[in-house]
Amino acid sequence: VRKPLTHMEYRYRLGRTYEDFKSYIKAFPDVSVVEMDTVRGTRGKGKVLLTMIFRKSSFMLVFLLPDARQESVIGIFDMLTELLGVSRFQRLFPVILTDNGVEFKDVKFTADLENELERQLVLNAVSKLNERERLIMELRFGLNEKKEHTQKQVADELGISQSYISRLEKKIIRQLKHELEKAV
Repeated sequence: VRKPLTHMEYRYRLGRTYEDFKSYIKAFPDVSVVEMDTVRGTRGKGKVLLTMIFRKSSFMLVFLLPDARQESVIGIFDMLTELLGVSRFQRLFPVILTDNGVEFKDVKFTADLENELERQLVLNAVSKLNERERLIMELRFGLNEKKEHTQKQVADELGISQSYISRLEKKIIRQLKHELEKAV
């Protein structure tokens, strides 16, 4: 008899079961899959290995982690995203298959990873704007450690009208959308 899932396990598994994975692969047979797992030593405590096997090439990456906690796994993803850049990371890791280990269970893990990738994409697109456009976006939305401002505050700081800031903001957001569509 199978034990019923807790609320957290149910949320985590929603759309993420092995059956869901098989259906996805059937629909997209050419997608690259990376299988990820942690390997514990014989004593079950202390350092662990995080393994990532690229199915198509049988290439494996192995990282030594201090423990099997979710935060340690996220640290590796942060490092890879920074080293590779978001676009390359997404191309290399389009589908990641994990087991049901606790280090992968929290829904927040997946959401944090997706949010971080999206944040990096946006920051990369913003960095390609000219200096004035970049400053407007940084001030309006609190990017790159700037404090978030209202349109009026940005207008006052730049010495232009709020209506002009509004028009510029719309134009810049269209540019960013176009840049983000190219990146993905």
